[in-house]
Amino acid sequence: FWSKDEILMMAFHESPVLWVIGSIASILTAFYMFRLMYLTFFKEFRGSEEQKHHLHESPALLTFPLIVLAILAAIGGLLSLPGHSWLNHYLEPLFAKAHEAHHLGTTEYMLMGIATVGALVGIGIAYAKYIKQAQVPEEDEKITGFSKVLYNKYYVDEVYDAIIVKPINLLSRFFRDYIETALAAIVFGFGKAANELSYQGKKIQNGSIGFYLFAFVIGFCAIVSYLILAQKKF
Repeated sequence: FWSKDEILMMAFHESPVLWVIGSIASILTAFYMFRLMYLTFFKEFRGSEEQKHHLHESPALLTFPLIVLAILAAIGGLLSLPGHSWLNHYLEPLFAKAHEAHHLGTTEYMLMGIATVGALVGIGIAYAKYIKQAQVPEEDEKITGFSKVLYNKYYVDEVYDAIIVKPINLLSRFFRDYIETALAAIVFGFGKAANELSYQGKKIQNGSIGFYLFAFVIGFCAIVSYLILAQKKF
């Protein structure tokens, strides 16, 4: 139905461990989404007067599509509420194995309640920290310890850059500077050799009948000599 709830419900039936992990992630998601909203749109503006002067509401060209999407998202959730699942039934012909709908039991209601409470807990923590206590995140330069690790996304980008991007760039430069140069030299070398052979061949094709007869005799003698030597060898 909406957002994460059905995903968590299915995860609980397949693997409670995944459900716990997903529930924690949903609480953190609610926290940082409302953290972003509170820090951006609530309390006093923390920028300069010049920046404040340029603040304005988004035009209807942007806000109207968002309103339409929000309404359709709400309707889409209603169409797939557990216990009814109209959308699931509608899509059943598209799947080889369609799961039969079942009525909600105590477990399903409990999971829905836990997911809702978890989201409210995340929102409440964000509200208490950034609205009630009016805390402001530290400047980037002041972040230390494990918070710095989190701020840098566990350094995944740096590790990826070190073990994948940089080696690929080095290998690419090697192929560009050396392999490509060597292959180009070989290819163009064959072309130059063919041009030179053609140029020298033009000197032989000079239109002199006497020279042609001389070349014919030399070639004929060479062939006969080869045949005689081959006959003696075998």
